[in-house]
Amino acid sequence: MSSGRIFLLESPNALDLLDGTGESTSLSQVCRLFGHDIASFLIRDQQELNQTFMYISSVGWRKERGNLPIFIHISTHGNDDGLAIGTDFVSWEQLSTLVIETFRNIYDYDLEREPYQGPIILVVSACGTNGMKLTEYLRAAYQDNELEWPPEYIFVFEDTEIEWQNAVVAWTMFYKEAPNINFLDSGDRASVQELLNRISGAGYGNLRYFRWDRDRHHYRTRVPNLSTGHA
Repeated sequence: MSSGRIFLLESPNALDLLDGTGESTSLSQVCRLFGHDIASFLIRDQQELNQTFMYISSVGWRKERGNLPIFIHISTHGNDDGLAIGTDFVSWEQLSTLVIETFRNIYDYDLEREPYQGPIILVVSACGTNGMKLTEYLRAAYQDNELEWPPEYIFVFEDTEIEWQNAVVAWTMFYKEAPNINFLDSGDRASVQELLNRISGAGYGNLRYFRWDRDRHHYRTRVPNLSTGHA
């Protein structure tokens, strides 16, 4: 039985590709060891990003698989304004449009497949994205009835810069513990906070999470507290 399903979308620049500095190869191997199903994609421009998101949106629910979490993991360069995808730059507003369309398709009912019933978590592995505006656009879309449910959690690095090797180790620790977390249970957020603390304490980067509050209809955010060890 799989622990979770991971779609890993990696967009290295051309020099990164030549140097072999990326997350997909290492994470694909270790995540399979942890029992996850994982599929990786090389994303070279915005068009391929759009196409891959639409492809992911065709995922359906199978009774025998249960409510396994889906992780959409984007690995690239970025900053507070958006993400570098090859020579293209995708703003947070543009990414929010992709997320909205993808979630509409995932949760839609049709005659061919049942809508996905588990949590969907968005992971953005990029430098300088702790001030990203994606959550604001998703909340506005929810309020305007353009989005039934935003991602349950969004994870980003709190650090301005992160070495790719450290990022690989941080996400390895994250996906190792992910099967022990009920991402649909708001009461299990303490487990998420403790996981962030352990990753931070190990020295491989600081992760910030944004958790969708289904009662108050907005994202709550937490970072690890380095002084006390508690988020």
